[in-house]
Amino acid sequence: MCTRIFNNLNPQYPITARNMDWFWPINTYFYRFPKGMKSRGLSVKSASQLGISKQQVLQWRSEYASLVTIMGGDKKSYAAVDGLNEAGLAVNGLSARRRFSTL
Repeated sequence: MCTRIFNNLNPQYPITARNMDWFWPINTYFYRFPKGMKSRGLSVKSASQLGISKQQVLQWRSEYASLVTIMGGDKKSYAAVDGLNEAGLAVNGLSARRRFSTL
Protein backbone atom coordinates (compact mmCIF):
# COMPACT_ATOMS: atom_id res chain seq x y z
CA MET A 1 0.00 0.00 0.00
CA CYS A 2 1.14 3.56 -0.64
CA THR A 3 0.01 6.71 1.08
CA ARG A 4 -0.02 9.98 -0.83
CA ILE A 5 -0.93 13.35 0.63
CA PHE A 6 -1.50 16.40 -1.54
CA ASN A 7 -1.86 19.77 0.16
CA ASN A 8 -3.10 22.53 -2.12
CA LEU A 9 -4.53 24.86 0.53
CA ASN A 10 -2.07 27.51 -0.66
CA PRO A 11 -2.19 27.48 -4.49
CA GLN A 12 1.22 29.21 -4.61
CA TYR A 13 2.90 26.30 -2.79
CA PRO A 14 1.28 22.92 -3.44
CA ILE A 15 2.94 20.10 -1.52
CA THR A 16 2.86 16.38 -2.26
CA ALA A 17 4.20 13.67 0.06
CA ARG A 18 4.45 9.94 -0.46
CA ASN A 19 5.13 6.93 1.74
CA MET A 20 5.66 3.40 0.46
CA ASP A 21 3.90 1.29 3.10
CA TRP A 22 5.26 -2.14 2.20
CA PHE A 23 5.70 -5.13 4.51
CA TRP A 24 9.11 -5.94 3.02
CA PRO A 25 12.03 -3.88 1.69
CA ILE A 26 11.84 -2.79 -1.95
CA ASN A 27 14.81 -1.37 -3.81
CA THR A 28 14.20 2.26 -4.73
CA TYR A 29 16.38 4.40 -6.99
CA PHE A 30 16.39 8.06 -8.00
CA TYR A 31 17.21 8.99 -11.58
CA ARG A 32 17.76 12.45 -13.00
CA PHE A 33 16.88 12.77 -16.66
CA PRO A 34 18.18 15.79 -18.58
CA LYS A 35 16.13 18.08 -20.79
CA GLY A 36 16.18 16.93 -24.41
CA MET A 37 16.79 13.25 -23.63
CA LYS A 38 15.56 10.74 -26.24
CA SER A 39 13.48 7.87 -24.80
CA ARG A 40 11.60 4.76 -25.94
CA GLY A 41 8.59 3.03 -24.38
CA LEU A 42 10.16 -0.44 -24.80
CA SER A 43 13.57 -1.81 -25.63
CA VAL A 44 13.98 -3.35 -29.09
CA LYS A 45 14.40 -6.77 -27.41
CA SER A 46 11.20 -6.44 -25.32
CA ALA A 47 9.19 -5.21 -28.31
CA SER A 48 10.40 -8.18 -30.36
CA GLN A 49 9.48 -10.64 -27.58
CA LEU A 50 5.97 -9.13 -27.40
CA GLY A 51 5.52 -9.15 -31.18
CA ILE A 52 5.42 -5.35 -31.40
CA SER A 53 7.03 -3.69 -34.41
CA LYS A 54 9.67 -0.99 -33.94
CA GLN A 55 7.31 1.56 -35.49
CA GLN A 56 4.63 0.91 -32.83
CA VAL A 57 6.90 1.66 -29.87
CA LEU A 58 6.45 5.18 -28.48
CA GLN A 59 9.49 7.44 -28.81
CA TRP A 60 9.93 10.96 -27.51
CA ARG A 61 12.38 13.69 -26.55
CA SER A 62 11.85 15.23 -23.11
CA GLU A 63 11.02 18.91 -23.04
CA TYR A 64 11.95 19.27 -19.35
CA ALA A 65 14.55 17.81 -17.00
CA SER A 66 13.04 15.49 -14.37
CA LEU A 67 13.71 13.52 -11.21
CA VAL A 68 12.08 10.07 -11.13
CA THR A 69 11.72 7.42 -8.42
CA ILE A 70 12.07 3.90 -9.79
CA MET A 71 11.50 0.79 -7.71
CA GLY A 72 11.85 -2.92 -8.26
CA GLY A 73 14.55 -5.40 -9.08
CA ASP A 74 15.97 -7.62 -11.80
CA LYS A 75 13.69 -10.56 -10.90
CA LYS A 76 10.39 -8.66 -10.94
CA SER A 77 11.25 -5.77 -13.26
CA TYR A 78 11.35 -2.04 -12.58
CA ALA A 79 8.68 0.64 -12.57
CA ALA A 80 8.69 4.43 -12.40
CA VAL A 81 6.45 5.28 -9.44
CA ASP A 82 6.92 9.02 -8.92
CA GLY A 83 8.31 11.92 -10.87
CA LEU A 84 8.73 15.69 -10.85
CA ASN A 85 9.85 17.82 -13.79
CA GLU A 86 11.53 21.22 -13.75
CA ALA A 87 8.23 22.95 -14.65
CA GLY A 88 6.64 21.55 -11.48
CA LEU A 89 4.52 18.73 -12.91
CA ALA A 90 4.38 15.92 -10.33
CA VAL A 91 3.19 12.38 -11.09
CA ASN A 92 2.49 9.71 -8.47
CA GLY A 93 1.71 6.17 -9.60
CA LEU A 94 -0.96 4.35 -7.60
CA SER A 95 -2.21 0.78 -7.59
CA ALA A 96 -5.34 -0.14 -9.52
CA ARG A 97 -6.85 -1.07 -6.13
CA ARG A 98 -6.46 2.42 -4.70
CA ARG A 99 -8.97 4.09 -2.38
CA PHE A 100 -9.44 7.83 -2.08
CA SER A 101 -10.83 9.63 0.94
CA THR A 102 -11.75 13.22 1.63
CA LEU A 103 -11.28 15.09 4.88
